[in-house]
Amino acid sequence: MKKKLKYILIILSILIICTVLIILDSYINIDISHYEIKSNKINQKYNNYKIMLLTDLHNRDITKKLLRIVNEENPNLIVMSGDMINEKVDGFDNFFNLCEKIKDKTIYYVFGNHEENMSNEKQTEFITKLKEKTNVILLNNDKIELDDNFTIYGFSHQVKYYLASTKEKIDSRYIEEKIGKIDKNKFNLLISHDPLLYNLYNEYGFDVVLSGHMHGGIINIPFIGGLLSPDFTFFPKYYKGINKIGNTNIVISRGLGYGYMIPIRVLNRGEVVIINLMKNE
Repeated sequence: MKKKLKYILIILSILIICTVLIILDSYINIDISHYEIKSNKINQKYNNYKIMLLTDLHNRDITKKLLRIVNEENPNLIVMSGDMINEKVDGFDNFFNLCEKIKDKTIYYVFGNHEENMSNEKQTEFITKLKEKTNVILLNNDKIELDDNFTIYGFSHQVKYYLASTKEKIDSRYIEEKIGKIDKNKFNLLISHDPLLYNLYNEYGFDVVLSGHMHGGIINIPFIGGLLSPDFTFFPKYYKGINKIGNTNIVISRGLGYGYMIPIRVLNRGEVVIINLMKNE
């Protein structure tokens, strides 16, 4: 009996150690994922144009790691697709420190649910500090035309639309009210925290959407996929990687930080995404 108990304790100890190591790996390490997107709409000027996608930092203090990746990858553009801060836990210091360290880069930023969830007073303070302390360009429901054939849009919606329980739904008219119509003959790239509107993005005519929010399914189950989305939907269909919906490429980063409600990652490292735009010959 004692021998049997000893074996059971050894097995339990090994399982506990393995679980701890798996969680630590997801906590410490950051993956760099590369995707190539080709289009005949891309001009030669933007052939091999490198975009770095950062999202869901939640104000984690990983500036040194991210700075090393930025220096190694040397992107033409950095996109931040929301939830870079966590207003309910630890403020903004780490986020602003990161922005200061990479201020030589062009950076476009679109709010996610955490930024939108701030009080009006706190949000005004945050935006003021963003303008005064950084060179980050806030692109909430706005656009920038890089050339005659390449436009970048930023779309951000109210917090209530992130909830699975909401009875109100976003349609294409809502998007049009926020960012206007787009010219489908041009190459149109959208930055939006929320990837769950993928059918609308395709219907609207975006070529590429850069997003986050899904946290890689939080817990990744081998051979099955991500367990849970932030709106508490189990086994979401789209939760990471590059996904082709109609004519739209939706890139979903696993993000860099931890959610407020479920502050863990398992078999799910933080991720920096690199997108190379290529002219389709």
